[in-house]
Amino acid sequence: MSLSMRGRLAATHTLVAVLAIALVAIAIGLAGGLRFDRYATAAQSQRTQEVIDAITSGFHTGSGWDSSAVAAVHMLAAADSMRVWVYDSDGGLQFATGHRGGMMGGSGMGSNMMGGSGTATTPPRAAGKGMTLQRVPLTADGRAIGTAVIMQPKAQGLPLISAFRNDLFLYLALAATLAALVAVSIGILATRRITAPLEALTAAAAAMGRGQRRQRAAPAYAERQDEVGALASAFNDMADSIERQDAWRRSMTADLAHELRTPLATIQARIEALQDGVLPWSDGNLAVIGDEVDRLERLLTGLRSLDAIDAADYSLERRQLRLDDVAADAVGAAQERFAKEEVQLALERRPVEVLGDRDRLRQVVDNLLDNALKFTPSGGRVEVRITAADAPAVAELSVSDNGQGIAPEDLPHVFERFYRGDAARRAPGAGLGLAIARRLVEAHDGTIRAESDGRDGARFVVQMPRLDA
Repeated sequence: MSLSMRGRLAATHTLVAVLAIALVAIAIGLAGGLRFDRYATAAQSQRTQEVIDAITSGFHTGSGWDSSAVAAVHMLAAADSMRVWVYDSDGGLQFATGHRGGMMGGSGMGSNMMGGSGTATTPPRAAGKGMTLQRVPLTADGRAIGTAVIMQPKAQGLPLISAFRNDLFLYLALAATLAALVAVSIGILATRRITAPLEALTAAAAAMGRGQRRQRAAPAYAERQDEVGALASAFNDMADSIERQDAWRRSMTADLAHELRTPLATIQARIEALQDGVLPWSDGNLAVIGDEVDRLERLLTGLRSLDAIDAADYSLERRQLRLDDVAADAVGAAQERFAKEEVQLALERRPVEVLGDRDRLRQVVDNLLDNALKFTPSGGRVEVRITAADAPAVAELSVSDNGQGIAPEDLPHVFERFYRGDAARRAPGAGLGLAIARRLVEAHDGTIRAESDGRDGARFVVQMPRLDA
């Protein structure tokens, strides 16, 4: 069974923490143990020197070592688990410490032994396991007085040293275990903090999939200043867009039904009237039917245009042309329609060359002019202006009107397919013209935007790369 993301994160945090703690504990243990071994070795050497100093200081010329000196050496040697054999300059054993018979005292002749056996009072020829054996020449007043043979445990093998090392590793193990438990706890809490928003977003996404379009990420997640906050904000934006798209889809369906129902109802009524003889078969009555058919054709043409522009294989026939000539042709063709609605149409132009498809650019201008005419009342004014900017080098086409303007809440969405604000619902059309214009401008590597204060008209601005810069 695969682990959840929370389980994997917790396991990863725990593993990393445990490895780090283990490495630190091992490093501390090795470094601390090595350092202490060096210290113990130096201390043992110092104590060995103290034994040698006691041996040499207890020697008396002519009488050798007295019993008090031998006792002092015995005590020092016993304190560090040493065994000492002291020989005079002729090689005779004067005394020894740490053997079964107690110790051997010298009388100056070096010939009397106090108990013990030859085995106990004879030093080994080589050090045993965990032991060191050294022979140290003895001098007093600048002359040789004998030799000391010292056998003792290696510093690392002393009971005190072994106990210290065992305690050190025990405490390190306890500290590492405690630190690992703390790391695991912190890892679990951190993982929960990371995964809790993701689980909440997953639940919200599942709810969205079930049709609950009002589902959103909690504000506590969306307001975070990190990647989780960015994800939650993006989810909420997506949810807003989906809810808006659903509303637009319902509105579009109603609009399309209305746009289709009206001409179809007119056509049906006219045909029935003609068939029943209520209306004569005249050119005027047939022209009404023809107008409604043209209206349906325009609607279908708009839908086909959007589908064609969105297709992956859509291409433009780009040629070098003057954008002001394209705008002048569109304005000239629209003058009659504007005059019929008693709307003044003006053109201010400057020669500007661009690389584009003449027919598609003409379609952009036509759509912008149709949109302006819809929302400009009689006696109003629409102005088309062609200008150029040097930084950056762009050609700019703008269509301005003094109509009713665009509501602030509608302004960001006017170029979306089938979107129609409250004011636009009363105007003819299905809300496709501006969407087509935006797709065509973007296909020319340009941009289009709408400007309005919501009261005094609107301005649509198209910008494209210039060729004559």
